[in-house]
Amino acid sequence: MAVGCGGVASNELCMLVVLNTASIQLLPATVASVRAAAGCATPFDILPAVWLSSVLSVAVGLLAARVLARRERSRV
Repeated sequence: MAVGCGGVASNELCMLVVLNTASIQLLPATVASVRAAAGCATPFDILPAVWLSSVLSVAVGLLAARVLARRERSRV
């Protein structure tokens, strides 16, 4: 913890945690290799769905962090 923060994470730190946790998956190699091992002819067909879900999870996480930060600011 940073000195002088009183044990409370800053809004910037919360945004960093959201970005690190939501992690955008560019190339899902594990899932593609499992699909290839299972006999799938096109194991990377899942890429658009993976990209969409990754972008949506980051967007929702950042939106939630921003809304909660604004809510906290309005309380103080």
